[in-house]
Amino acid sequence: MFEPASKENKTPTPTYQGKMLLCNERTFWRWFYKDLNSAHKIVHIISPYITVRRSGMLSKYFRELISRGVKIIIHTRYVTDHDNQQMRISAKFSILALKSMGVKFHFVSRTHRKVALIDDQICWAGSLNILSWNDTPEQMNRFDCANIANEFIRELNLRT
Repeated sequence: MFEPASKENKTPTPTYQGKMLLCNERTFWRWFYKDLNSAHKIVHIISPYITVRRSGMLSKYFRELISRGVKIIIHTRYVTDHDNQQMRISAKFSILALKSMGVKFHFVSRTHRKVALIDDQICWAGSLNILSWNDTPEQMNRFDCANIANEFIRELNLRT
């Protein structure tokens, strides 16, 4: 799945093989932004935590999608479920800012899932918190398969 790293670049480059792609925290973002840019109908992001830093980085993509009529729904913990006061303040500010641009929210108690679904076809799932990731090693799996996306939608009981 990964090409061998060259001596100049110790980071393996993922190669896309059919319907599944494995990425790490460095290679994920390029593919994820490409998928976001290709969205036509709906984007679900399930992320237990949300921070000003990461939501700010994603907001330009969200604005563009919303201007094209794409519905964005974020499923995250209630603000009060965040771990400490600083995280609660960051989450509250992020949620208010994203709501003001048209992002919809569904709040879920104690979720720890990290998933994104794009147009009920592309599914990202793994260990990276899309709305709060900072610098930890992570893994994300990409599936280009409506059947897998529909299983996630059913399993997670995603509402639109």
